[in-house]
Parts: sequence; structure tokens; C-alpha cells
Amino acid sequence: MATIDTNALRQWVAKGKIKQAITTLRGQADNLPNELHNECLGLSARWSTYERNERGGLKSTTELALELRQINNNLLSLLDVIDEQALDPNAPFALSCSTNKGSEHPLFNAGERLQLYVQVNKECWLRVIYEQTDGKRFSLYDNHHIAGNQVGRRIALGPGFEVQAPYGSEHFYFYAQDSQFAPITDADIQSLLKDTDTDTRGLVPISYEAESKLTFTTQAGG
Repeated sequence: MATIDTNALRQWVAKGKIKQAITTLRGQADNLPNELHNECLGLSARWSTYERNERGGLKSTTELALELRQINNNLLSLLDVIDEQALDPNAPFALSCSTNKGSEHPLFNAGERLQLYVQVNKECWLRVIYEQTDGKRFSLYDNHHIAGNQVGRRIALGPGFEVQAPYGSEHFYFYAQDSQFAPITDADIQSLLKDTDTDTRGLVPISYEAESKLTFTTQAGG
């Protein structure tokens, strides 16, 4: 994970510069693991709501003070977690995947853009297979290299996709390892993926590997 100067952010909080701290952290959110990334976005949204309430006089002074204190405490707690989860190069290989609507069974409507993101804690090669609702499977990315300077960052894969028919429950299967994958044919892809434990890597020497599955739903209209 790219270094975030949490000490500087804490100093701003101590000086009452909460907006500056949140804005700075929000600008570095893409360097955070998915869970922390989402927490950062949520905290930024809470701050925006607080400012609207303050400007519009929508809450009492007491209510605003309570909300400010809660935001302050949540920000400090988030900084503590960021420090605790700073990636250890000796930690087990980890792979996480998400979309622009998160990773918990996101719902996409026809015509919407679907963007894939991955995050790893070590340099690797990535294979992504897409299974649409009718069971057909396609290779989206094969031997996509995640370089050392991308480790720990939330990486967007390509420009994204436009949601089209057929609609229903669909899946992305992510595979990552420390060496390039053996070639795979379209016929191989159709016979794979009974579950994410299926070997898709071929006979190549590897020292670390990881797999993940992301399920999402598409529909014709919102």
C-alpha cells in the first residue's frame, strides 16, 4: 500500500483542520484496500452532509457539535486502522476485487458502466474470466501484469464495460500468481470454473497464488 502520512493527518485533526485532513485522505483513497477505501468515501460524504447542515442551519449547535465529534473520532480510528493494515511484504499473498459499485453483489442496469478493480499485496500476473448469465465464459484479461509500483493500490482494469443483455446473475473469476499463466484456449475456459478451486494455471512453477470470485447482477431497467 502506498504510504499515507497518517501523522500529518493527525496533526491537522489536532489543530481542528478536519476538512483538510479528510480532503487529503479522500485524495489518496485509491491507495487503500477496498474496505478502507469505502470507509474513507463514507467519511467524506458525512463531512459534506455536516457542512450542508452547518451552512443551512438545519441542526442545532449541540447536534452539530456531536456530529463533529463523531466524525473526528471516526477519522482518528480510520487512521489507526490504516497504520495497522500497512502491507507487510512478508504477509501471505492477497487478492481483492471489486466494481465501481462495490463487491457485495452489486446491481447494474442496462447501459450503465461497469468498472473492475483489483488490489494485490505483491507483484503478480492476473487472469480474469467472465461468466455471463447464460453460462458462456470469456477471457477478459490474461497475463495482465501488476507491477511492483502498483502493489497495494486499487487498480482499474481497462476502461470498463457497458452493461447489455443477457441480464441476470453473472460472475467474474480472478486468478493471480507470481509467474505468467500457461496459455488457455476457449474450449479450456468453457470446461473450467466448477468452482474457484479449479486449476487454471497450467504446469508452471509458482511460489504464491490467489483466487477470488465476484458475483453481480444485471437487469434491463432501473
